[in-house]
This record gives sequence, structure tokens and C-alpha cells, in this order.
Amino acid sequence: MDAQTLVNKYKKEGLFDLKRRQLLDNFVASDDSKLNELLEKLIDLKVEKDPGILTQNKGRLVALIQTDLLKRQSSGPSGEKTQEEAVVDEINELLTGYVTKVVDDNKELNEELTAKLNEMKQEAGSS
Repeated sequence: MDAQTLVNKYKKEGLFDLKRRQLLDNFVASDDSKLNELLEKLIDLKVEKDPGILTQNKGRLVALIQTDLLKRQSSGPSGEKTQEEAVVDEINELLTGYVTKVVDDNKELNEELTAKLNEMKQEAGSS
């Protein structure tokens, strides 16, 4: 079984979504007061810029924030930043730091994923 087939099988069995949900739940349960503080500040800045946003669907505000986070993450830092861009950059740095700590530097997670993928590979070989 090649690597791509193994990855597809892992995703198809819902294991990727399960692991992602576990990591997200752990993040939410951790000390996320800094993230909440930054998100509140970003919302205040967006409302200050466009008060009409409060009368719109709550999902629109969430979509705007997600778009800002993704844009800033892919474009990287620039010279002069607005206050809003500075907050978005700080949120991205916080999230990147968390992902690095919990995913990239997590020996236990790495071992767990490796064991599961090896198990799936052996099951495929025996069938």
C-alpha cells in the first residue's frame, strides 16, 4: 500500500477528523484567554470600522475574521500595519505556536499516528 492510499484510507475512516477534533478540543480547554482577548479586540476593531456588521448574520463576521486570518497568514508580514492587521498577525502567531508545540513537537502524537498507519498497512497486506 503506497503512502497516498494509506492517507486516503486514514481520512476515509474518519480518523483524521477525529484527531483534528481532539486537538481542537484540547486547545479550547487550554489557557485560551489570550486568544479570546485578541478575538474580542479584532471584533471591536471590525465593528468600529463598520457598525452595520452587528445587524448582519453572525456567520458573516466569523467569515470576515477567517478570511483576514488566512490572507495575512499567506501574505506574510508587510511594512506598515493597521491595528487590525497587527491583531490578526498576533492571532496567527499564537495559533502557529500552538500547532508547532502540539503537533510538530509532539512525540506521543507522532508515535500514535505511526502505529495506527502501520496497523492499517498490515491489515491491508493481510487482506
